[in-house]
Amino acid sequence: INHVISKKCQIRIKDKAEFQDGVVFCHLAEALTGKLCLKFYANPKNKKQRRENLNSAFDLLTKKLPAVDKTLVPELMTGSEEALHTVLWQIFFGEMGSLMGGAFDELSFFETLFAWVKKSLAPYSPQIIVTDLNFTFHNGQAFCALIESHDPYALNVKEKVTNQDAENLATAFRIARKVYAIPMLLFPEDFIKYPKNYDELSIIMYLVMCYCQFQLKD
Repeated sequence: INHVISKKCQIRIKDKAEFQDGVVFCHLAEALTGKLCLKFYANPKNKKQRRENLNSAFDLLTKKLPAVDKTLVPELMTGSEEALHTVLWQIFFGEMGSLMGGAFDELSFFETLFAWVKKSLAPYSPQIIVTDLNFTFHNGQAFCALIESHDPYALNVKEKVTNQDAENLATAFRIARKVYAIPMLLFPEDFIKYPKNYDELSIIMYLVMCYCQFQLKD
């Protein structure tokens, strides 16, 4: 979310409560659609203005992403984490699906992405075995191999990959950013710090960006 809205403003979200007044959703809707919200109070003073912010943002969002559930606006205003997680997932899933070239249901979305990753990394078996879209990538080797499989000139796995996970991750993210302009949404130190519970959706979002950029170059 911070990466998307950074194209529109300098706001950086640090807490879930910041979504309640609709300001973040307005920035997000404008960044994703390229259009302006009809009503947007940058500093809402009361409940009515907060509601109008959310309604205006959702009016824009649902035109591009019909699956986003506008009926959750009242729950968002009360600070419901469940409603917030549901809406953010709907936005993420809808946006990633459109980037991948079509309208996917949830199952086919993951199947398409997983099949692409598995096919790309098949030549690296048995050194790299694709079992999922999370732990497969934790040591950085799969990220490096994914880049090499689509552009051998950008990265040579035999030369660059080591037994140091953080080094492999840093190499892959640096080259992906330099060659494909893929933003560094993932950080090597976080993989080391949270080896068993790194955010899988962050990895999936990064892989979708790789998919889109690699397809364009191919």
